[in-house]
Amino acid sequence: MAGFGIRNFSDPSKGLREMKRVLRPGGLVLILEFSVPESFPFRQVYGFYFRRILPLAGRIISKDRMAYSYLPDSVSEFPYGGEFLEMMESAGFLRTGQRKLTGGIATVYTGFKAQTQ
Repeated sequence: MAGFGIRNFSDPSKGLREMKRVLRPGGLVLILEFSVPESFPFRQVYGFYFRRILPLAGRIISKDRMAYSYLPDSVSEFPYGGEFLEMMESAGFLRTGQRKLTGGIATVYTGFKAQTQ
């Protein structure tokens, strides 16, 4: 299981392959990652909050000028949805799937390692 970390890997594809390598045969991987809402107007409202309000609040609360400033860019640049499922499949995961949470703000991705390898 990984939560909000894959997008910070220097090489997410390599990280997925390593996750599959250490998973027992028939094992399940669960990956929780940020994604981008798709429905109007939620996408626009969330985008404003995520790019303007959240970084400002992070700076005020932490007193660190850079707090949360990387987050919107790292989320928007990371592949999500079908593109991330393709990455998982390229890494060797089978029966991949996704479940969007909170209107698409986050997604749980699942995949299995083959029973025999």
